[in-house]
Amino acid sequence: QQQQQQQPQQGSWRDTRHHSSSQYRDVPPILQDQRGFSRDYFQTEGRQRRQTEQPYDENSFSGKLRRDLLSDYDAVAFPWESVWEESGWVQPGQSTNTSDASNIERTGLPVEVGINYYRILSVDVTMSIADIYVWFHEKWYDPRLTWNPDDYGGVEQTWFWIGDDKSEIWTPDIELWNQESSLSESLSNEYAVVKFDGHILWSRAGHLRPVCNFEGLTKFPFDTLSCVIEIGSWVYSGKYLRPTLMDET
Repeated sequence: QQQQQQQPQQGSWRDTRHHSSSQYRDVPPILQDQRGFSRDYFQTEGRQRRQTEQPYDENSFSGKLRRDLLSDYDAVAFPWESVWEESGWVQPGQSTNTSDASNIERTGLPVEVGINYYRILSVDVTMSIADIYVWFHEKWYDPRLTWNPDDYGGVEQTWFWIGDDKSEIWTPDIELWNQESSLSESLSNEYAVVKFDGHILWSRAGHLRPVCNFEGLTKFPFDTLSCVIEIGSWVYSGKYLRPTLMDET
């Protein structure tokens, strides 16, 4: 397997890995890890909760936790200053230093992106389009979604719905840049898993349909065909979002 990776630049990363049909197994490895995010949840429990108007008993610890977290929560905006302050940036006028705070470099919110390639469905060399079935993962941190499990009966994680119709929490606008169809159209809507420390994992199954500048066509079909997949924020620069490659994907 040949593998090339390019470091993130300006809020994006490029996946240039080559894949053959022998690499696609029935169960992606990341879905069998020990972090508690199993495929069974997204296929079974997630669908059941989507079909229920109130997925939690409002009088339970989980119900109280959700009410408290979503109280005054703005799903449209993100507190970028909390991310920038970690890199040493301070708001203008609040610095005890004589240096200009605006000159301090601001680092964007790290968003881990992982793709488990499950099966290549089609490759249209004429139209330069590939259709790949994948598990698409995004992981980030939201300081507003943290709590002490001892205050909620030991509950250490909860779930929030993210979908085209209505999303309960803010999500990074990660998109396939060289797209034939948008990720919002080709990936399923799913619940995101939120840990008590504010870390969020959002895993979705669906299709990647990139428009490819295929390499390896000279001796096709006896060559290694490759396609560059470009993923990044659609709106924000690297000062706001900083996509990185997720481990083990």
